[in-house]
Amino acid sequence: MKKSGGQDRGHEYERMVRDHFARTAIFPTAKDGALNVTALARGAGVPVQSIYKNPNIRALVAGEARTRGVPWNQERHVARSEEFRGDGASTADRSGATTLGLSESALKAIHAIKRTAHRLEQQNGALIAENADLRQQVVELRLQNGREDMMIETGRRIPRPDDAI
Repeated sequence: MKKSGGQDRGHEYERMVRDHFARTAIFPTAKDGALNVTALARGAGVPVQSIYKNPNIRALVAGEARTRGVPWNQERHVARSEEFRGDGASTADRSGATTLGLSESALKAIHAIKRTAHRLEQQNGALIAENADLRQQVVELRLQNGREDMMIETGRRIPRPDDAI
C-alpha cells in the first residue's frame, strides 16, 4: 500500500475544506466577530495548521471569509520574533500581542516568564564566572599544597613561581 505524500494530503485537506464550505452556511466566528479558525478546522476535519500553512487552503478560506463578510486577520496567529524579545512590555509589544490574539493576562504571564528567564540568565552568567574563579583558586591551592609537601619532605624552601623573579 502506497503512502500518500504531503502534497496529496494537502490536496485532500483542501477538498475537505471546500466540501465543508459547500455543505454549511455557518461560518464560525469568535467573540470579536473574526473567523474562528479552530472551529473551522474542526468542522472541516483538517488540522488547524493546514489552514495557515497550505497556501491553497489559506486563499480558499480568505476568499470565503471575504464573501461572507467575516474578517480574518491571518497575521494575528503568527508569532513574530520581535514580539518575543527578552525586554519588558512596551506598547509595541502589547499591540503585537493583541494582534496575536493574546489576552492581557496571557501577555502579563509571558512577560513575567521573560523577566524570570532574563534574571536566571544573569544569575547563571554570574555563577559561571564565579565557578571559573573558584576553579583557578583550586589550581593555585593544589600547587601551593604540592610545594608545601615538598618543603616538608626535603626540608628546603621551594619558592613560589612569582617569588623566583
